Parts: sequence; C-alpha cells; structure tokens
Amino acid sequence: MRAPGAISLGAFEERASAPELVGYAIGHPWRGDPPGLWREVPAAPEARGGPAGSSGATYALLHDLCVSPAARGSGLGKALGSAWLRAAREARHSRFQLVAVSRREGFWERLGFRASADDGLQGRVGACHGEGATAMHATWEEVEPAVRSAIPTDGSLA
Repeated sequence: MRAPGAISLGAFEERASAPELVGYAIGHPWRGDPPGLWREVPAAPEARGGPAGSSGATYALLHDLCVSPAARGSGLGKALGSAWLRAAREARHSRFQLVAVSRREGFWERLGFRASADDGLQGRVGACHGEGATAMHATWEEVEPAVRSAIPTDGSLA
C-alpha cells in the first residue's frame, strides 16, 4: 500500500532460494466507517482522513492482517498485529479500528479490541464483509499491555 500515511509490515521466512512472505499487516489513517470490500482506498490524504492530526483522520484502520497457513499457530499474527499497532502509535495514532472477519473477534479481544456497540455500523459491516464480520475498535491504552508483551523492547519479532 503506497497511500500517504500507510503502515505496511511483512514477515519473511528464509528459504534456500529466496525469502518467503509468511505474513503481513497493512493499514492507513481513516475517518468514518471502514471502507467496504473491493473498494478502492482513495490515495488523496484528504479523501481518507490524511495523516494523524490533519485533514480529519480519526483513527488508524488496520485494513488487513494475514498469516500463511504454514505459520499459523506460531504467534506470528499476534506479533504482526502488535508491531503494526506500535508503528501506528509511533505515527501519533491513539485510536484504532478494524473489521474482524471469519468470527475472529477473540483474537482481537486478546489484543485489547472490543466490538463496536453501534448496531447500525455492525449492520453495514456485516452486509459488506459477510456473516461473522464485526467492527472493532480500541485505544492505545487498551492495546498497550498486549503490544508490550508481544514484542521485545528491541522491536524484533524473533
């Protein structure tokens, strides 16, 4: 993602021929409801909220976190999510939002997120992202304990 203010992280596993991507997390500043599936995210900062503290961005949206099947269960998802949250915090964001899909709310709750109480938002998210999708949000104070426990102080994931 090359949009201004975007935060993109990748995790690679060393292979004999070349490193292999085993997970990634991407997101960007945003305001309003999370964008729908298969919709282009505007590149202009003012159209999608701009950098934190300008153009009305109200939170950092974690757009996607994916871990390859071979790396699932290794703790990589928690490490990538935590590293992304820390990077967003370093970019001066203190509020975060995401859409948990495939009934993965428990994973995000362990990182400090909670489901939005806005039934209208939940209805719009479910209609766009499908059954089992939940809009979730958190503040830095809510995610900080999990982030600190997931990432060593040197910032490494290993």
